[in-house]
Amino acid sequence: MRLNQMQYFVTVCKYQNYTRAAEELFVSQPAISQAMKELESECGVPLLKRKGNNIYITPEGELLRAEASSMLEHMDRLTHLIKDLHLQRNFVRIGMSTISGNVIFPYLRRYFHLQHPETEVISQEHNTVTLFQLLDTDEVDIILTTPITSEEELKKDYHYIKTNTPSLVYCVAKGHPYAEKKSVNCQEIAAAPIAVLTDNSYPTLELKRNLSEAGLKPNIIHYTKQMYTVERFIVSGASAGFLPEELVRNNPQLVALDYPWYRSDLYTMLLWKKDRAIYPSVEIFINTARQYLKNYQSD
Repeated sequence: MRLNQMQYFVTVCKYQNYTRAAEELFVSQPAISQAMKELESECGVPLLKRKGNNIYITPEGELLRAEASSMLEHMDRLTHLIKDLHLQRNFVRIGMSTISGNVIFPYLRRYFHLQHPETEVISQEHNTVTLFQLLDTDEVDIILTTPITSEEELKKDYHYIKTNTPSLVYCVAKGHPYAEKKSVNCQEIAAAPIAVLTDNSYPTLELKRNLSEAGLKPNIIHYTKQMYTVERFIVSGASAGFLPEELVRNNPQLVALDYPWYRSDLYTMLLWKKDRAIYPSVEIFINTARQYLKNYQSD
């Protein structure tokens, strides 16, 4: 038995008339008649009898009507309960990559909190690959990251807001052997010790991919989840590293150098799944972020 069969049957019993039942349910009368025939076939007993233009409910039909009415009332209460829980959810779960978490998210979070202080924002930081895994398994509602997949591929499964983000620059300390250079090539990057973000982060994946294409391997001396740690390694002279351009501009101890795969069009995306219902709190965050990132992009 299907739920719509129960709804049709109870409504027919209510009016004892196919036409009025069809009008209330916004379906055709033949659809009602066919559903009743299928229901009687499944039950193996007559549920309704017709005499002229009148419809009568059989004893078996009365029994089914009472049980079906109770079931439909329970389903209605359950539906309202779920909707209430949906509306009452007052938090947003967001995951972000290290760069987005340092450069964009603190300001976005403050902007959202000023407008919606009643909504809690639960955030966590991971590499790009892990973030997509968390989003796909519904462990976060939204992610903020620089994707490693093409935009065309992302469109298949995700909605997103795209914004520019500070470019990554190759950095060394002022006393580093490369400090007087304007740029470095792949061989020079591979030769110098480097501190990097975790293995599946965007900058590290790009570093390994580009050096691999040149037949080289990076001399990685330290992996970290923290951009601050990368900065400390560079400032100390222990290594080179990749950092957002605006962070380097604000640190007089660092020197930024051009490199072969430098991108001035680097972008960040706020992404959420296409095939998933959105809680009101999440929708509010997305709309607020859309406005903030529009202003951020124009700055």
